[in-house]
Amino acid sequence: MNREKLIKRVRHALYVAATVVVLLLAWQTAYLICDNPLIVPSVQKTIDKTFALLGSAAFYASFGATLLRGVVSFVIAVVFAIALFVLSKTCKFMKVFCDTVVKVLRSVPTIAIILFILILTNAQIAPVFVAFLVVMPLIYAGMCGFSVGINVKNLCYVYKISRRDYVKFVYLPKLQKDLLPIFSSSISLNLKIIVASEVLANTYQSIGGMMQENKVYFDMAGLIALALITIFAAVVLEKIVDAFKYFKFKVKDKEGVKNEIN
Repeated sequence: MNREKLIKRVRHALYVAATVVVLLLAWQTAYLICDNPLIVPSVQKTIDKTFALLGSAAFYASFGATLLRGVVSFVIAVVFAIALFVLSKTCKFMKVFCDTVVKVLRSVPTIAIILFILILTNAQIAPVFVAFLVVMPLIYAGMCGFSVGINVKNLCYVYKISRRDYVKFVYLPKLQKDLLPIFSSSISLNLKIIVASEVLANTYQSIGGMMQENKVYFDMAGLIALALITIFAAVVLEKIVDAFKYFKFKVKDKEGVKNEIN
């Protein structure tokens, strides 16, 4: 890592730290002004509640169930988005058909989806379907906006690059670069929708269910602690997806020397 890049990273870390300090000061100021822990709990009480949750076995069972729903729904959304994208490329009718289905799904109110799915399934499964129906159209729209570029295609045609090499060393690296940010933002949004759906569905043994319980008992510190843990988990999931940008496509030339693409 060169010095300029190191300085940039350190500066970014300092900006993040300064932002966190400002937010914590604003939070503590609101607590002092409000003077009512049932509305705005103190920073210290929320931190204590967070550590209490992290030391509870019941919390990990609920967190694991929510995280599993998030991963499953995201994987299903990606698979279906890819399938619809591939179908939309087969002919004009399929393009119109897939676009129409996705537009309808994007237009339906989330609460209506939750209520409808709750009737058909149960509170354990409903959040998975809700997150899938919300996130899948976003991923599909991102994939439809992806393009290699006509100039690159023309160059590949001129140099007689095979379809297999075009896909492996031109299309996939460009796909990796353009779609990873969409996947990264979608997976964090997916987790937030899972939690919100669990709250509305009152899902047993889940982060959303715990939030609903804290709301009933006016435990604002516990509610904020769960929200902070969810935010942290969403950031971690984003970083995991972002890590795929370091994957390099490799090809051997005629002398057997490996060259990295992307």
